Amino acid sequence: MEKIILEDGCKYTGALKNKVPEGYGILEYKDKSNYKGHFKSGQRQGNGTLSLPNGESYSGSWDQDLKHGYGVERLVCGSVYKGQFFKGTKQGRGCIYWANGEEYSGEWHNNLPQGKGKLKRSQYLCKGNFFAGKPQGVCEIHWKKGAVFKGELSQGKLVKGIYTYRGGSWYKGTFEEDLPEGQGELFTSKWTYKGSFKMGKREGQGVMTLNSGVTYEGSWQNNSLKGQAKIVYSDQSYYEGEVDNFKPVGQGTMWYSNGDFYEGNWDQGKKHGKGSFMSLEGWKYYGEWENDEKQGFGHFLLNKTPEEFEVYEGEWKHNAKDGFGKVTYYEKGKKLYSVSGEWQNGDLVKQDKIFDI
Repeated sequence: MEKIILEDGCKYTGALKNKVPEGYGILEYKDKSNYKGHFKSGQRQGNGTLSLPNGESYSGSWDQDLKHGYGVERLVCGSVYKGQFFKGTKQGRGCIYWANGEEYSGEWHNNLPQGKGKLKRSQYLCKGNFFAGKPQGVCEIHWKKGAVFKGELSQGKLVKGIYTYRGGSWYKGTFEEDLPEGQGELFTSKWTYKGSFKMGKREGQGVMTLNSGVTYEGSWQNNSLKGQAKIVYSDQSYYEGEVDNFKPVGQGTMWYSNGDFYEGNWDQGKKHGKGSFMSLEGWKYYGEWENDEKQGFGHFLLNKTPEEFEVYEGEWKHNAKDGFGKVTYYEKGKKLYSVSGEWQNGDLVKQDKIFDI
């Protein structure tokens, strides 16, 4: 074992050839780093260990003074890498164990995870493809709380795939910033939704179908049906018109499963304001409504027989004639006579006039 001081001021103890390190030796650098291992033509070559003053170290294979082949690198932060190097950089297959307990195992390129690999974080496990240190392409993510994603990622962000929530609901479609965005399908234990999403919420055009058979189709805002929409109920009645929070509002039309029909104003799912109702039982009403009842002034036509009908014009209260009104009787299309007066709870209580036709 020979001891010399090299031209750069470093101290060397070990085998020499032509006054140049060759074989096994110990090299002490001016910055207090030291290398113990093999040399060839003055360069680190073969197996050796480099220790830095800050506590970092590398132990493994060297080629032409560079980390090359299999080695173990320990960083001052507590992280440890075990795997392959290529000309000084992590490349090939390797595992890194971070000080916080997280780890990555798989393929590397240019000191970053790239290729097939598995990333274990504190909150999830990601298996699949990586690029430039981040999940990229087809991947599978399992969160500790139970959620699962299978699909495509870009720069570590969800792009397209199936996200299964902890409770069993699942979403299939596109993502932005890890939230449903664009076209997708959301399936829950009580309903399904197909349509547009924005920032994780139902937004835009879409259709929701309940397990009961009710469907809501139209414009969505902040997870709620709002604007022009169509609702089909479980008894096959259906509504078309304005909707807010799943309920008819404003102007709209309802076709009932028994053949009845209403067109007019709504409020909170009930007929409210002016509207026209036609019943297959033989009557029609046009006028004012309140809280799903005929209330205010209205026209009521009742077909008594195929040739006889009557028309009431007047005040209503709680679905009954109440207040001042006039009834006109018809037969074979001709007016017979009219009766006017005060009504109470559907009955004429004070007759005013009789008009003969």
